[in-house]
Amino acid sequence: MMKYFIYSCILFLATLIASTNANCQNSSSPGFLVTLTGDTLYGSIELKQSDINPVKITFISSDKSEPKHYHPLDIKAFGVNDKNYVGAIVQTEISPRSTNELNDFAALQLVADTVFLQRLVQGEKSLFTATNKYGNQNFYIDQNEGFELLIYKKYLFIENGQGRLSQNNRFVGQLINYLGDCPDIQQKSASLIYQPTSLIKLFHRYYECIGDQAVFHKTSSGLQTNLGFIGGVSMTTIAFKGEGLDYLTKVDFEGSVNPTMGLFLEVVLPRKQGKWSVYNELNINTLQASGNFEDVVHENRYTLYETEIECTYLTMSNMIRLWMPLRKSRLFFNAGISNGYAVGNTNKVRTISKFFDTTRIEEKEAIEGMRKFETALLAGAGISYKHFSFETRAAFGNGMSPFSGLKSNTSRIILLLGYGF
Repeated sequence: MMKYFIYSCILFLATLIASTNANCQNSSSPGFLVTLTGDTLYGSIELKQSDINPVKITFISSDKSEPKHYHPLDIKAFGVNDKNYVGAIVQTEISPRSTNELNDFAALQLVADTVFLQRLVQGEKSLFTATNKYGNQNFYIDQNEGFELLIYKKYLFIENGQGRLSQNNRFVGQLINYLGDCPDIQQKSASLIYQPTSLIKLFHRYYECIGDQAVFHKTSSGLQTNLGFIGGVSMTTIAFKGEGLDYLTKVDFEGSVNPTMGLFLEVVLPRKQGKWSVYNELNINTLQASGNFEDVVHENRYTLYETEIECTYLTMSNMIRLWMPLRKSRLFFNAGISNGYAVGNTNKVRTISKFFDTTRIEEKEAIEGMRKFETALLAGAGISYKHFSFETRAAFGNGMSPFSGLKSNTSRIILLLGYGF
C-alpha cells in the first residue's frame, strides 16, 4: 500500500511540474490602469514575473471582457500588488556593477529603453526606479515633463598598474539640486548611497523638512513574513541495517499513519519578485513501529521477539521555498532539513523463549541508550490558494539508533493542509 501511495505522490509532483511549465510565467492580481485620456479602469492585471521592470501587461477589466495587452506608451500608469508604475522612454545605464566584472572604462554606457517605471515616492518631487535586462537598478526623478536618470557608475581607476574601485556619484548633486527647497538637504545627502532604502530615506527627510506629505509606495527591499498553522498526516516506515540484533535488522516493520500539526513562519526574500522564501515550521509528529521475529532451531526450541518502538518528536524544520505563480493560485517547491527531539518514546522488545516444556519471557530495551535527536532531509511541493495551502512532503531521517553499526533509516510521506493568517 505504501508503494502505491508513493507512486501516486510522484505522479502528483510530476503533474505540478508540468503545470508549472505551462503557467508559472505569469500572475494575475487585482489592479487598475490609467488610460492616455486620464480614465481609470479597474480589473485584474497579469504581468511576467521577473527581476526586470515589465515591458508589457495584460489587463482584464471587471466586466470580464477579453484580455488586452498594453505596452509602456499605450497607457499612462497602472497599479498592482501595492506597486505603481508609469510608462516612459528613459536612458538606462548598462555598465557592469559586479566587482569581478568591472573595467577601467569610466564613461557612461547609456541606451534608450521603453519601460514601466516603478514609482517609489509620489508627490511634488517623485522618485522612480527600473531594473534593466543587465540587472542594473537605476533611479529617476521627474524633470521638465520627462524622467531624468540619476547618474551612478562603478569602474576601476588604474594607477601605477594597480586598479582601485572608483565611483561616479553624480546622482548626489542631482538630488541636491532637485530637492533644493530644503536648506538642509546637502547635509542630509552626505551618506547617500545608490540604493532604494537610502534614496527613499532622503525623500522622507525632504518632505519632513518642507512640511508636506508624499505617498511612499511599497518596495521589495523589506522582508515580508507569513504566520500560520499546519495539520495533516504522516506515513512513516523504518528500516534497521547492521550486524546482530536480528529482532531489528531482520524485521520488515509495518508503516504507521499518524496525525501531525504545528505552526509555521515564512520569511519572503525581497529579491526575485518574492519568488523565494525561508520557510520555518515547528510541529509534533509520531513514529510507530512494531514487528515480530522468530529464531527457530527446531519445533521445540525457538525464540520469538516482539518489538515495539514509538517516538513522539517536537521537530523544527527549515527550508528554502520557491514560488511559482498561476492564474488564481501559486505552486511552491521546497527543500531543507529538520531536527527533531523525542519528547516521549516507547522502546522495548519482549522475548519468548521456548525449550521443550520450558517457556521463559523477558522484556528489555530494544535499543539501549536510544538517541533522542533525529535529523532528516526534506523535499516537497504543493499549491496555495488565498490563505490555504496543500503540500506533499518527503522526509528521510537517521532515526533513533546511537550506534554506528546499526542504522535506523526513517522515511516519511507527509500530507499537510496549511492556513496563513
